[in-house]
Amino acid sequence: MQEWSDIVKLAVNCKNVVKIALVGKYFKNQLMTNENQIFRDSYASVINALNDAGLHSNCKIEAVFVWAEDLEAASSIKKQAAAMKLLEEAHGIVITACFNVPGFEGMMQACKYGRESKKPLLSICYGMQCAIIEFAQNVCKIKGAWSTKLWDEQNDKCNNQLQPLKPEQKVIIKMFERFGEKSEMRLGRRTTTFITENSKVFNDYGRRDSIQERHRHGYEVNPEFVPRLIAAGLRFVGIGVDEGINDETENFPETSQKMLGIAPNKEMSYLEKVNTLCQYSTATKTAVRMEIMELENHPYFVGIQFHPEFQSRPFSPSPPFLGLIRASLQYSKIL
Repeated sequence: MQEWSDIVKLAVNCKNVVKIALVGKYFKNQLMTNENQIFRDSYASVINALNDAGLHSNCKIEAVFVWAEDLEAASSIKKQAAAMKLLEEAHGIVITACFNVPGFEGMMQACKYGRESKKPLLSICYGMQCAIIEFAQNVCKIKGAWSTKLWDEQNDKCNNQLQPLKPEQKVIIKMFERFGEKSEMRLGRRTTTFITENSKVFNDYGRRDSIQERHRHGYEVNPEFVPRLIAAGLRFVGIGVDEGINDETENFPETSQKMLGIAPNKEMSYLEKVNTLCQYSTATKTAVRMEIMELENHPYFVGIQFHPEFQSRPFSPSPPFLGLIRASLQYSKIL
């Protein structure tokens, strides 16, 4: 009970306020009579993770909600300006996990703003894919860089009239676990192995060689694009592999075990590891999964393919959220 008493006192006595903009798609509920009312339950785990990190950073979190579609060109000028103002007034940004096309372009706009303004930004799952596609389009100049999942959805709505994506445009591709008839989304607890110690997130996690977090997705970064993205400054610092049916390493597919042997090899440089992993993945058709990315020369521009918010607790905040809040505190000049 003493621990809870101490943490309540800490919460009550926090004087600093950090404003975090949550960019997402599920803030509106059709059952609500007031169309401007925010449906917070959709992102309860993210809000709780922010609050947990705030407690351990001696600050209160003020969450502001940015509906992704308001940032899109199809929205009115007034709505675009109001949404952008929320981003500008925030000390940090979270690009949340979502599905499907509506709002994706708006989330990309938020990623671009965070990247260019050097405002701390954490992108989660689908949000990380938004950040990567925005970077591929605007920094790597990959014209039409896109996700095969989003293209499939758009093509269905156009009665199969869209031009097929070219191989050089498929930045995000389907990458289910296991092959053949039993392939499925990557679900539940999975291991991420760090391939470099030169990483903010590696430090956030206490400099552990590997971590375990919860996943729920079926599409990931195409390994063929990884060297090009890294050369432009988007560094992938943590990787995952196809773990198969059993989470015991000795029961992983042989090709996955070989990649896990490459990842911690301290005799290889970071770039050697990346190139070897991606070439081996392509040659053997074995998934190498980009789990964590960081942007060079930015205070905190982090993307994570997993969902760290699910393991956050008041006494043990999620490391990426803690990293975001600390960076946002510095950005706000409160520290």
